[in-house]
Amino acid sequence: MADKNAVARTAKRKTNGDEMEDLEAVNLAADWADISQGLRKDLGHQLHSQWIKPIQVGGLCRESGRLDLYLPTEFSANWVQDRFADRLSLAWKIARSEVRTVNIQVHPGRRKLPDINLSDGRRAANDGGDSSMIAIGAANMGDAGFISSVGLDPSLTFASFVTGETNILGCNAAQRMAATEQPQFSPLYLKAATGQGKTHLLHAIGHAYLGAHPRARIFYCSAERFMVEFVQALKANQMIEFKARLRSFDLLLVDDIQ
Repeated sequence: MADKNAVARTAKRKTNGDEMEDLEAVNLAADWADISQGLRKDLGHQLHSQWIKPIQVGGLCRESGRLDLYLPTEFSANWVQDRFADRLSLAWKIARSEVRTVNIQVHPGRRKLPDINLSDGRRAANDGGDSSMIAIGAANMGDAGFISSVGLDPSLTFASFVTGETNILGCNAAQRMAATEQPQFSPLYLKAATGQGKTHLLHAIGHAYLGAHPRARIFYCSAERFMVEFVQALKANQMIEFKARLRSFDLLLVDDIQ
């Protein structure tokens, strides 16, 4: 009988603990609804909808006073941390006196976007992989032959480009594009018949831009490969991270647009 009573008491304590956790979750959700509504008034509908609304409230650690807030992607978590962390922390401390710190992070159950080769672009030229989508990291430009291994043909420069009546305008525009870090026109779209040097100028822009801006990061790919990666990100519901990775580069070069 004593053992049965012990089991019964243990089960009851667990049940009460579950009820307390459920009640805490309800209270946190109610507090977040009030905080979110206040932030919507302060930030406006657009900012709130894009960055605040996706936040999910995690658990509150009573011992440390840490409250976990979850966002769907690493990019959105970093963005909210950089721009709204202080505001969120203050709002929660006002709403709940036991909150001492707010921890903004990616939801642990969120599936990470598969690697889409937008990191540093380093790949051996003879590894048999698809080299149509390459990110060129300027920090590695000291390696001899690195240019050719990442997709830019070392022979396709402005110096080797043969100009004529049909391509002189495009060549001048490409040179202006590569000469300044912030060109007056962007993007630059080159349209011409086959054999007029569009791909040559694209590679030449990359070489010249790196020559003028050694610390720059360049992203080079074919249009087909770009669309493949775009669709993959779309299906994975990871467009925010896809855009963020692209925007981390200084120059985007897309070849063979049909």
